[in-house]
Amino acid sequence: MWTAIQVAVALAVSGAQAQDPGLESVLREIDRAYPKLAAYRQDVASVRAKVQEKRGAFDPVLTFGSDFLRYNSPTSPGKESEARQNEALVEFTTPEGLKLGVGYRLNRGKVKSPLSMTGDLGEAYVQVKVPLLRNLHVNEKAVGLAQANLAVEVAEWNLAAFRLDTLETGGALYWDYAAAVRKQQVANDLLRLASERAAAVGERFRAGDVPEVDHVEAQTEVKRREGGVAKAKRDVEKAAIKLSLYTGGLTPSASSLPPLPQQLTDEDRAAVTGRAVQNRPEVKALKPLRASLDAQLKLARNDRKPSLDLTLSPGYDSGDGAIGSTAKLGVVYSAPLRQNTADGRIAETEAKLRKLDADTQLLVQTIRNEVDDAVSAVRTSAERVKAAEEELALARRLEQAERDRFEIGDGTLFLLNQRERGTAEAAVRWIDVLAEHQQALVALRAAAGEL
Repeated sequence: MWTAIQVAVALAVSGAQAQDPGLESVLREIDRAYPKLAAYRQDVASVRAKVQEKRGAFDPVLTFGSDFLRYNSPTSPGKESEARQNEALVEFTTPEGLKLGVGYRLNRGKVKSPLSMTGDLGEAYVQVKVPLLRNLHVNEKAVGLAQANLAVEVAEWNLAAFRLDTLETGGALYWDYAAAVRKQQVANDLLRLASERAAAVGERFRAGDVPEVDHVEAQTEVKRREGGVAKAKRDVEKAAIKLSLYTGGLTPSASSLPPLPQQLTDEDRAAVTGRAVQNRPEVKALKPLRASLDAQLKLARNDRKPSLDLTLSPGYDSGDGAIGSTAKLGVVYSAPLRQNTADGRIAETEAKLRKLDADTQLLVQTIRNEVDDAVSAVRTSAERVKAAEEELALARRLEQAERDRFEIGDGTLFLLNQRERGTAEAAVRWIDVLAEHQQALVALRAAAGEL
């Protein structure tokens, strides 16, 4: 007949492995099914849609207008004049700041200034507006599109960071569930031992071989252990319910707890720290954040420049009354007399960049501390596993010695029950420490950004 400790050891040893396949399966299911992760992914999709919106700033635009004018003739007061004006224009802006257009106009009748007459077949033309100082390459529309693309990167890394935290929490809940299942098996084994013994003691009591106190003791122990089984069942159900929130309602079959703790050296810690600083999504999100602020700073500095725009519009006028080639050339210059708006935006953005530097320094140190804490937890739990294993072995020896004494009539049922309960309690502590060790390993993987 197996003791409680033998059952616990067999269950744990049968699942010894570096990475539990049950855990990996659960992590994949959480990644697929956790509703909050799904909601976060929709937030990222929303940010991607913003990029398309910003691209709209460079969409070509068709403008068409047609007017009929009846007005007092400026050359012959008191006489009416009539004119018809029609124009179609397709124009768009490039990210470099150029404004390009292709158009056609047909103006007939006594056209009112500032418009001009065209031939009866109208005038086709192109127009180009080139910013020579402000808004050349750096302009609000181009920066807006660039920042929208960078915002997608930031959102994706923020999603990765949230996913990492979620998987760490889900992994810890999985090991709580696995430990609860193992402890339930220990409780079931304890009850089986007590039930079998109670049946045997009952037969001997009815035969007059043992006193009534032993019969009552055996029955009492059965009831006590039935209560322990009920509590263990509730603990399993509670752990399963918590885990199912992350797995979309799925309750996995818990794999055995790996009994052999993993040891970590100082070299391991240094390697994990280096990978963490490189791999953590929070760190990777800093690059697009800084790029977005740099673009904002360039735009603010661009606003300090005066505006000098060159406009060129060649065309061709055709039909009766046409003149053939047409042209329009213009230059517009403007400069703000004060720079409060631009200077304020420059100062604001530079302050944000300095804040980002400070936040980066704090983030890197926080990550290093998280790795150190996780390594410490792994090491400490490994030491506790060893101590709990030794305690369990000693409890098992005491239980077996008490069983031997009881079988030769030297011990008491009361003491044997106590020894069995002591072994089971040691097994439960060992299972708890094994689960804590596995949770510490999950936390270490999360700290390294490798879940």
